[in-house]
Amino acid sequence: MKTELELKVEPPFSFELARHYITTSPSAITERVTAAGRYASLSSYQGQLLLLYVEETGTPDMPGLGIELHSDGKPTPALVYFAINRVRRSFSLGDNYGEFEAMAMRDPVFRQIMEKFHGLRPVLIPDPFESLLWAILGQQVNIAVARKLKTTLLELLHCEHTVDGNPFWASPSPEQVAALSEETLCAARLGRYKAAYVMEAARAVQSGRIDWENIVSLNDAAACRALMQIRGIGRWTAEYVLMRGLGRRDIIPAGDLGLQKIILKCYGAPKEQAEMAVRRISDQWAGWRSWAAFYWWMALQNGLELV
Repeated sequence: MKTELELKVEPPFSFELARHYITTSPSAITERVTAAGRYASLSSYQGQLLLLYVEETGTPDMPGLGIELHSDGKPTPALVYFAINRVRRSFSLGDNYGEFEAMAMRDPVFRQIMEKFHGLRPVLIPDPFESLLWAILGQQVNIAVARKLKTTLLELLHCEHTVDGNPFWASPSPEQVAALSEETLCAARLGRYKAAYVMEAARAVQSGRIDWENIVSLNDAAACRALMQIRGIGRWTAEYVLMRGLGRRDIIPAGDLGLQKIILKCYGAPKEQAEMAVRRISDQWAGWRSWAAFYWWMALQNGLELV
């Protein structure tokens, strides 16, 4: 059944830039942009698959979003709330852009990126468990290899579904992943360590050792430590999950080689102790480090040259 919803958005918000990020990012797998320019994502709610289409109904300065929800049967108020909240989270619509902009204007280097991508809000990975899987698969490999590993895992789990004649990937559940074996993952060329870490993460979420509600209740440092108790989750992975999966606003995965490359180049910092240098530089973006990191990734992805 198709249900149409309208969502008001606080300005500014550039849906065009969000679409551009998704279409050009190798890390975008389960979400995509259709030929008609609509954002599309297949979600699961209480065991039911939901297809969400999102399109722009306004302008960056007077933004609005139209949501088209496809579900089995008439949607309940709880399902509608889930769909709207998922869209709000996916595009970071709950944060105050003006505060971020005021911070960015104080840094003449970062201000250039903010002005280039004005109205862009961080695009999150809708499901925290999915962000954890993607982070583990992305450890110590380039993004092209990470994308291949993600697709391989989705194929193993038969996560492809056809809706309205179009193929979509659904986010895998912890139960689906935990039902695999390390041998199966190794045979699919994930590698022995990645296979073990993927299984450990799935079992940790399934058993409650990773409790997302508890993680959400903790401050950034405590949440990071809690995730790092699980084998295979280091600081970069934990920070990536907090930033992209849970929408924490003041996290920077400073161990990220891409961030180190572009930030150290722009600020002239030495490459020795690169992670420490990025953390020191990021102090000027305090309160908005996650947004700053996302903008730096966008700049890197688009080959932006700063003067």
